Amino acid sequence: MADEKTSEWNATFQLLAPIHENSIKGVESIEFDIEESPDGGIKLKGFVIRVPSLVIDDAFLYAQAKANRIFDYLRVLHGYPIQGFLASIVENKPTGEIKQGYTRVSIDTIIHKSFDVDFSSIKDVLENNDIKLSRQLAHYSMGLESKDVVTKVSQFFQVAEDEYSVKRGKPAHPFIKKYRWVRNIVSHPTGDFEETKTNAEKIFGKNYIDLSDPSDMDKLEKALEPIEKEAREILERKIGGPIY
Repeated sequence: MADEKTSEWNATFQLLAPIHENSIKGVESIEFDIEESPDGGIKLKGFVIRVPSLVIDDAFLYAQAKANRIFDYLRVLHGYPIQGFLASIVENKPTGEIKQGYTRVSIDTIIHKSFDVDFSSIKDVLENNDIKLSRQLAHYSMGLESKDVVTKVSQFFQVAEDEYSVKRGKPAHPFIKKYRWVRNIVSHPTGDFEETKTNAEKIFGKNYIDLSDPSDMDKLEKALEPIEKEAREILERKIGGPIY
């Protein structure tokens, strides 16, 4: 935009439908729009992100990035894709003053199990101070959202690969060594590495996977299970509690 004026902003995000939680513990600079539920607990309807002094385009990017991390956390916590949209972003000025701003919509939840949601456990993620956990939440969220088992393998494995990375020349973590063949077999037409070829022949009866073969896809889904479980347990340890 041509107007390069800097201001503080309020970015309001709304969920497509309220979601039920037992409680919510917030963090500074984020205000959660909640109401008491007749059945106990609360309904989360949305949230407002307080954006520091920035030009409007940078403010939008700042708010969207922080909102993405909130959605990633909720998705990981509940095991469902959470849907919502940016309702508005306007200058944080006293009532009555002219405010600039704009609305931009992006759909991104149906949740059945309620939690005590503690956003303080990902405060460093929200402030972009824990890049690694932010990456891991995003990969796990993308794996949850995808219906494609190949994408799930890649995204969930990256959570573990990021967690167990070692310096070049050092032996791989036991989990990575045991399951990297699964990621490799969906990334390459044939098993290029000996361990990939050996495991593929053991599971699929050949050194490749045929993604058009329902039997191969069933076997791949079985091979995915320990990878998804490991990724989930990594995040549970890091955010301090069980998820869905």
